[in-house]
Order: sequence, then C-alpha cells, then structure tokens
Amino acid sequence: MSPDRRRMLFGGRVRAGETDLRSSARRLHREMLAIFPQLEGRRVSHSRMGHGA
Repeated sequence: MSPDRRRMLFGGRVRAGETDLRSSARRLHREMLAIFPQLEGRRVSHSRMGHGA
C-alpha cells in the first residue's frame, strides 16, 4: 500500500511472451483478484509491461 493508503502496487509476470498491454493488464487483474478477492469491482488505473527504461 502507498503511504496514504489510497494505492496498491501489485506486480508479477503473468506471461513472459505477452506483448499486448491490455491483455497483460487483464491477466494481472485476474491474478490480483485471486489473491485479494475483496478488490472485486476496483479498477486498475495503470499498467506497464516493464520493457525499456
């Protein structure tokens, strides 16, 4: 959780060969809900693939 308790940083490699950001974000969201089901109905506001600087 962020210090202000308004944001959560969650990450993990869902699929090594994934190239589509939206597809990757959907998969990551599903994984997040499997761990934190109480976040159902919450949206992911930012997503990145981790490629580049």
